Amino acid sequence: ERALAAADSCLADIVAYRVYIPEPANIGPVTKVLGEKFRDIDPASVLTCCPLAAPIYKVEMEVTAYRGASQAAQERVRLQA
Repeated sequence: ERALAAADSCLADIVAYRVYIPEPANIGPVTKVLGEKFRDIDPASVLTCCPLAAPIYKVEMEVTAYRGASQAAQERVRLQA
């Protein structure tokens, strides 16, 4: 959030994110935080369990944000299986 604010942007400008975690046991806690942060924003998302650069890292996140995207006209599309 601080990095986005420094670029005159915000979480609502995020259109996609990718999260990498090394431990499958952390999926629940990580997705809980993501759900709280991105509620009603709904960017495209991917969560992958894989090794990170060093064992001390627990989560890596990469986002794609477009400054002003949160102000653009939006149409919510829901797909049903």
